[in-house]
Amino acid sequence: MRTPGSTTPLVSHTLNLDSGGNFSFTDKLPTGTYEVTAKGSHWLREKQVAVITSTVVSGLNFTLTNGDVNGDNVIDLTDYTGVVTDFNSIVGDPNYHTSTDLNGDGVIDLTDYTILVTQFNGVGD
Repeated sequence: MRTPGSTTPLVSHTLNLDSGGNFSFTDKLPTGTYEVTAKGSHWLREKQVAVITSTVVSGLNFTLTNGDVNGDNVIDLTDYTGVVTDFNSIVGDPNYHTSTDLNGDGVIDLTDYTILVTQFNGVGD
């Protein structure tokens, strides 16, 4: 979380979502406008602006784009190479990596490839 236009985060957390996809944290920030970003392990980062007027921030709804295998916030040839290199591997194989298992089903297959090529050239916030 940072003030708009700033590159310095005020607060940074690694959070887990609950069963409803919600998250929370307990930092006390002064009333104001903040940029809130979310990024999953192989998803592009998304930024939203939040106005904080109390201790509760609500109304944020992130929809992250899957396919960022190497976590650099761009879906490009490096990510494609990772999926192709790990293609047809399953959990336990030496070339299986959770970062290339884009749908999390334990196998790197056509579904993961399709996720990546559908989002190819995507860039996060």
